[in-house]
Amino acid sequence: MKENRGLTLVELLVTIAILSIVLVIATSFMMTGSRSFAKGNADAQVQKEAELAVNQMEDMIIDVNGGVDMLKDDSTGDRELILYNAGGAGGVVEFTKESIIYKKTDEKIVCSKWNMKYDTASDTYSVDSAIYTDQLLAENVTEFEVDLSDIYKDTAEDGTEIDIVKSVQIKVGYKDSSGQASYATSPVITLRNRMMRSSNPTHIWHNTPKETDTLRLYISGSEIATVVPIQDGVTTVTRGNMYNVFAMINDGSNVNDLVDWEIGETNTLSTIDSSGKLTVGTYEPCTFLTITAKYKSNPSQKVSGVVRVEGGTLKSLDGVSITTKSLLPFAPQYGSMVSTIGFTESEIAALTYTWTVSAPERVESFNGTGKELALTVKQESENYGKSFTITLQVHSNITGQTVSDSIVYRIDNEGTVGGDSNMERGRTATDANDHAKNTYTLKPPVYEKVEMTPDYYFCDEYGNHISALDKYKPYVELKLLGDAYAESYTLTFTKDLPPDRPYYIKVIIHYHDLVGENNWKYERIHYIQQLRIQGETTYITEAANLYDGFYTNYSIVGYYNIAWVNVQPVNYEVTLDYEAPAGVVIGANVIQTETAGDEGRLWARFLFDVDTGGMEFWKVAQETKVKSATIKISHKDYPSIYTYSTVIFP
Repeated sequence: MKENRGLTLVELLVTIAILSIVLVIATSFMMTGSRSFAKGNADAQVQKEAELAVNQMEDMIIDVNGGVDMLKDDSTGDRELILYNAGGAGGVVEFTKESIIYKKTDEKIVCSKWNMKYDTASDTYSVDSAIYTDQLLAENVTEFEVDLSDIYKDTAEDGTEIDIVKSVQIKVGYKDSSGQASYATSPVITLRNRMMRSSNPTHIWHNTPKETDTLRLYISGSEIATVVPIQDGVTTVTRGNMYNVFAMINDGSNVNDLVDWEIGETNTLSTIDSSGKLTVGTYEPCTFLTITAKYKSNPSQKVSGVVRVEGGTLKSLDGVSITTKSLLPFAPQYGSMVSTIGFTESEIAALTYTWTVSAPERVESFNGTGKELALTVKQESENYGKSFTITLQVHSNITGQTVSDSIVYRIDNEGTVGGDSNMERGRTATDANDHAKNTYTLKPPVYEKVEMTPDYYFCDEYGNHISALDKYKPYVELKLLGDAYAESYTLTFTKDLPPDRPYYIKVIIHYHDLVGENNWKYERIHYIQQLRIQGETTYITEAANLYDGFYTNYSIVGYYNIAWVNVQPVNYEVTLDYEAPAGVVIGANVIQTETAGDEGRLWARFLFDVDTGGMEFWKVAQETKVKSATIKISHKDYPSIYTYSTVIFP
């Protein structure tokens, strides 16, 4: 059996030597890999920082709307990219300067931003307070260049030639761990706004814009601390005040001298002059005003803004309607009904009325002073079948408004019965005693046996048939009254006859004599008014009581049967002017509508809807003062038919 022995000293030394060599080689490989990884990671970080800086600068440049320039200091190698912007922080127009600065010695890119201020005496802009300074964008930067060579030529306000930049490209050089330079480059940045190449802010913001630039509207005035953009329906103006409205383009330039101004509403008492000065009427009746600026040389290039009118005193001469009092043969009589908002009784009494007729040669006498008109028509054959227009104009010296209404009077064809009636929708005409105005007299021949065949159709004022309106014939009923000798007829209208337009109806009655075989014909043209809702001003003698509510009066012109009127689809929209404790909100809802008299006169009762905001109701009632209520009354199916009725509380 062999004896087991360990390593000899020589063998051990050889083994240790071999292991040492292996360990040295392995350690060398590990250190080399670690250094390579660290170098690659550092280079990637530098590249990432450079690319991030380029992306940040791209975002800063793309939305600038003022000017841009690149300043170079060849002695130090420093670079400064200047960005001027006209924008808004919190809706306020602001002018700012932003600088992206490359500091070659420090191999850094930093960014700063300042507010700009305007000096009216010197007509110059200068740097004001800092928004931020020297914010680090990138390190290890060896080069910074911005390409502003893509430009087109334009002309400044003073006639000098200027450069407008169309696109920008950025290049940032950075140094890797071996000392070699690499680059991060942006794509070509196509600018969204018109931007001048200049480092002079006064030059930039005083240039003459091109008419392809987008217009925006801004406003300032006694109640607006600074220039703010007009936000449709949100920006408010106050009755009796003046404001400056500015048409501006993207770079903040005021282009008022290049545009014409107008207000869209036709019944406004406000004006805007050629310089953009808006004067809101002391008694402006409109709740909103639409202001439009149009380039003088290209009116299709325009911008509109809508401002809300508040405060002051709302007064408006809203409208007038001619009403029929009597239609005796050749002697019609008319009245009138005005609609006002916010007028006092004395102001309504001071309104002036002017009546005119389009064919005075057909009128024998004319008494049209004040609210009523009485006519005597000449009973001459050359007038028979002819028409003339009666017009009423009402003027208020308080608001300067004038409103008008017109109706057509047609002289009967035969000249024996007189003028046509202003027939009204909704008349049932089933009871001759109750609705005598719906009954029209015939002239039957004096024979014992006469057949009568009635017919009718829609026509123009001269009797020409309008076949397009035949579809409405089912909504009109012609009925002869009497047995063997009919001497009258009635016309009945249903609510299905569209009320938003007037009509003419020609009635033809054919007579046939059964004994003598003779034939006769009777014709007459009737005029049917279109529906109008007429508001009134109601003066309440006691202060508004939040417990009891209030009522308002109005009339419906063109309808006679009150029961039918009461079932018509009518909307009520109430606006209250009141003073109440903070947190309290007050509205009003209609609870009933009833007859207030003849000929379409109505009244509606409202109850207050009070959100007490957590207060006790009795306390809210004591501390609240309701000044007035303005009620818009409109037809649900025909929203264009509406009026305003006003309630004034003491």
